Amino acid sequence: SSGINAEYGGLHLPSLTPDSALVNYYRPGDTLSFHQDELEWDLTRPLVSISLGVPGILCVGGMTRSTAPISLLLTHGDAVVLSGASRTAYHAVPRVLETVPALCSHLTPTCGSETRWKGAVEEVERLQPGLARDLCARTRINLSIRQVEKHCTDS
Repeated sequence: SSGINAEYGGLHLPSLTPDSALVNYYRPGDTLSFHQDELEWDLTRPLVSISLGVPGILCVGGMTRSTAPISLLLTHGDAVVLSGASRTAYHAVPRVLETVPALCSHLTPTCGSETRWKGAVEEVERLQPGLARDLCARTRINLSIRQVEKHCTDS
């Protein structure tokens, strides 16, 4: 597959040939403790994180646990790119919210109506009516897309 090389607002991101996705499934109240993602062969390749479902708090610190983290509220459809110094920074999900907070109530999850998921959602609905919509409205799924292996096109 071809690599992804992006530039956004003057920010140049290194090339990425995604070959792996880690799927984290959270229920309200679940947490993920501070950790570093550093097992890939080349840590200069970015990590792309996509949020689906209910909101969660993401904290991103520094290269040591003693660095004070910043907190981000991630809602349905948000994407975060960890690249450069943030690629191996300690990060955590200290809280998954039960419902959409008032400040972002207009972002109520609607994943069941998005065209790209239509076939999968229809199949889940056929097998268990209401399940797909319930999962999107009551749980959080995080897709962490990365390049784990070295590819022949990589230098």
